[in-house]
Amino acid sequence: MAYNVTTADIEDRWRPLTAAEDAVATVLLVDAGLKLDTARPTLAAAVAAMTVPERLVIILLCDMVIRVISNPDLNRTINIGADGAIGITYALEVYRSRLGFAPGDLDALDKAMSEAGVIPPKFIGRKLTSTMNYRTSLEP
Repeated sequence: MAYNVTTADIEDRWRPLTAAEDAVATVLLVDAGLKLDTARPTLAAAVAAMTVPERLVIILLCDMVIRVISNPDLNRTINIGADGAIGITYALEVYRSRLGFAPGDLDALDKAMSEAGVIPPKFIGRKLTSTMNYRTSLEP
């Protein structure tokens, strides 16, 4: 991984990890870094060139891992009824995967990358949509 982030960074931001959590967090930091590099392919070079602060990357990666470790099943709410029935609502619609970006996670990085000239500012904060029209039948 191109980023200087360790489980000590997680502990500094959250709490001491157990040995089992430390092992999982180490793997998750690598996974989160790969996901970030896929989402922002020019970021690693910008961090290496010191045009984007590495600390922004460390904050994001730690946040991603802390979310998983603190709530591995992505529970949003757990309700226990008077009859003992348990109802669980999951937050998958928010994160789409166990180790994903939450809304707003990439905002600070995108701004820093834009200011460094790494990505065009016109894409910051915009959702890209398709302008293609699809036919619903084979007739012209």
